[in-house]
Amino acid sequence: MRAASITDYIPIGKENAVTRAHLRAVTGLPDRKIREEIEQARRKGAIIINAQDGAGYYQSEGIRDIAKQYRQNERRAYLREHGLTLCADGLRRLIIPKNGGNEEMKYKVCDHCGAHLDNGETCDCRNTNNDGGEPKDKQKERKNDNDGN
Repeated sequence: MRAASITDYIPIGKENAVTRAHLRAVTGLPDRKIREEIEQARRKGAIIINAQDGAGYYQSEGIRDIAKQYRQNERRAYLREHGLTLCADGLRRLIIPKNGGNEEMKYKVCDHCGAHLDNGETCDCRNTNNDGGEPKDKQKERKNDNDGN
């Protein structure tokens, strides 16, 4: 008698799909091991579909299911191989100005305190005491008034 394969627990047809939680319950295997077993069964030729809709896993011979799973696996493999490169490219697009540096920056930097400001925003570092208080010129007036007492 052969040992049970993960494919023995995955039914045929989308309407019969089972979740990994169900597979954990019936096999007693941890989640990671179930994913490894599914991947190994796929490599051996089992057509195990996961539609990524929360329904779970099922086996299918339908050409549409197989094509959709193939595209999904291709995307996953591409992201696994190129994921960090794609992130780095996106980051470069955000921080390296286009058009030879003539593009307007997404923010400006205050010359006095270095705060990052939205376009059109003015920094209040020179106008207040930086704790949300009143403008410095009002503070100077009050200080001058108090010095005379």
